[in-house]
Amino acid sequence: MTITAIEGLHGVDNEFSSSTSPYVDGDVVNHIRTNPRTITLTYALKTPIEASLSYFNSIVKSKQKAKLVETREDGSKIEIEGIVTVPTYTRLSEQVAIQIQLYCSEPYWKDALTVVADVSTIIDMHYFPYENEAKLLANDGGLAFPERGIPLGELDVNSRKIITNEGDVATGMIVQMVALDTIINPNITRDNYNWIEVKTTMNPNDWIEISTVRGNKYVKSNRKDIGLANIVYSGNDWLQIETGSNEFYGIARDPLNPDQLKNSAIYFSIFYKRKWQ
Repeated sequence: MTITAIEGLHGVDNEFSSSTSPYVDGDVVNHIRTNPRTITLTYALKTPIEASLSYFNSIVKSKQKAKLVETREDGSKIEIEGIVTVPTYTRLSEQVAIQIQLYCSEPYWKDALTVVADVSTIIDMHYFPYENEAKLLANDGGLAFPERGIPLGELDVNSRKIITNEGDVATGMIVQMVALDTIINPNITRDNYNWIEVKTTMNPNDWIEISTVRGNKYVKSNRKDIGLANIVYSGNDWLQIETGSNEFYGIARDPLNPDQLKNSAIYFSIFYKRKWQ
């Protein structure tokens, strides 16, 4: 079998919702919706035709999910997922061409691999001190192991993470939060004014995972009392990674003094996939 044509790989069809006024020229666009995409792959069969058809039908099944993967010039890969349909075809003709149609309800190509961004960063403190300052200056003496222990690292409580979305549209993300101490109301903020927050108390080793991906929003936790009812957010949608540069930082508060930040007691990570038309 040989691919002879592929249609619908790139470019999307948008649907506009608008309103008009008798006193204003044109109209006002209220909403833009991107329609699903259909990708059509056309194959030419090799002889013997019946053997090629049997092989095709043994692999390709209607109503199955499938992915197309495109390798870019820089070696990175993007993918799009859809549901397979097979239009009718003439079975015994030597000129037969078979088509596979992939109905993509999510019309965008995405990164094949998830991008990981640690909003909280760890300052490396892994070194072995000398027994005392004199021996350090003299480069003499063995290693010292203080009774209080040796710190291997600490959280940078003022860390901010710049995420650049090179895709064509905004994309959702998965935010993971892990508490290192007791904190309340963990919050992830973008560019100082867009945020999503969990109204709850987190104890050491508690974790929360929030998906802001449109069509797949959820809240998961090791605690059964944490769910969608605990979520509050700015604006009219859950936090997204907009196209271009985005600055993220995490916030947590002290349960004994809610006005006091306790950012060193929680670890934030963001996972996302960029989208292309």
